[in-house]
This record gives sequence, C-alpha cells and structure tokens, in this order.
Amino acid sequence: PSPAPPPHRPPSPPPPFVPLYADRECYMSHIARDYRGTKSMTVSRKRCVAWDDPFVSNMEYTALSGKYEYAGLGSHNYCRSVGRWSFCAWCYIKSAKRRWDCCDIGQPASTCELDPQAPTHWPSPAERRGGAQPQPQPLAPEPTAEAERAQERAQRAHRPSRALVLAGSIGGAVLLGAAAASAARAIRCGAGAAAVRRRRPSGSAADGHSAGSGQLGAAGRAMPLA
Repeated sequence: PSPAPPPHRPPSPPPPFVPLYADRECYMSHIARDYRGTKSMTVSRKRCVAWDDPFVSNMEYTALSGKYEYAGLGSHNYCRSVGRWSFCAWCYIKSAKRRWDCCDIGQPASTCELDPQAPTHWPSPAERRGGAQPQPQPLAPEPTAEAERAQERAQRAHRPSRALVLAGSIGGAVLLGAAAASAARAIRCGAGAAAVRRRRPSGSAADGHSAGSGQLGAAGRAMPLA
C-alpha cells in the first residue's frame, strides 16, 4: 500500500497589519509599533545603519530576508520597533560598545489621522501574483449621538441600582454585627463558667468536711458531759 500523505499544515496567520497615518511621524503605540516616520538618529546621536546593509547581514531583524516587512523594514535606515523584546523604535549602529540603540522620536499621540490613500490590509496571494496593490477600504462610520445614547441606556439598564447596592451593604453589616455579638456572648459565658469552677471547692474536700461534722455530732450525742 502507498504511504499515507504527509499531514496538511495550515497556513500561518498573516502578520499584524499596521495602518499608515497621514502624518508619518505620528504614532500611538507606547512601544512605537506603528511608527513609520523617517527619524534615523539614536538617542546617543549615532546615525542608523540601513536595514539591508551588509553590516547587519548576521543580525536577526533585517530587511534582507523580507520576513519583517510588516514591521516597516526596507531599504532605508529609519527607526522601527521590531522584535518581541522591542520597547522602543530602534536601529542598528556602528559602535564598539553596542550594536543597536533606541531612537528619539518624541512621545506617542492620543490620536492619529489615517491616510485615506494607504492600504488597510495585507494583499492576498492573488493580489500578489497579479501585482495589484490592495485598495483602500472605506472606514467604518463613526457612531451617531443617538446610537451612543442608546448604548448608554442599555448599559445603565444592566447596571445594579444604587438602592440594591446599599441594601446589600447594610445586610452584610448586619450579619457581621450579629456574628460579632454571638462571639462576644460565647466569650463571656466561657469566662463566667471558668470563674465559678475556680470558686467551688473540690468534691473530696467537701465530702470529708461533711463526714467529719457528722462524726463529731454523733460523738457528742453518745458521750454527753456530766
């Protein structure tokens, strides 16, 4: 019989797509993942080495293999945030102390305006074979004021009322107070019982005292004085 065919490996998921902004220097990620500007100077005032320079051929993150195209690497020396360990936009440098350094690209912005002419997705295999570039897709319409009010009303309907929250808090306080009172009563009862046991004489002494009194009484009655 013919051997079984090799198991089919599902295609790997596409890399994360980073949209382009109208102002390429604008970015919002706290680790500059979406920075696509043209800064090429590090914080140590070193000029960046191009991502496809032979100097970086032995490095992991380069533009020579095309594997990190999604991160913005290419035939340029602009700072990019690439790599699992990356916490800033960085680049390779020619230095005797270190091979890379972070770049000074300013602070992230709260919002960045999308470039309407830029692609909004990675090209499909058919688009790559045909050489066609992905066309920009229309952006989702912003929610209207009426839609926002309806969403707020729905959230308010599922939110517990203040009276229920207050009733739950009062009930919990009452239960805790009752438990504390029961514990205090138990402690007081235990202390009282212990005090009574300390004051009460032992059984043998009490019995001996009673027996001795009886004997003296009997002897007095048997041997009266003349």
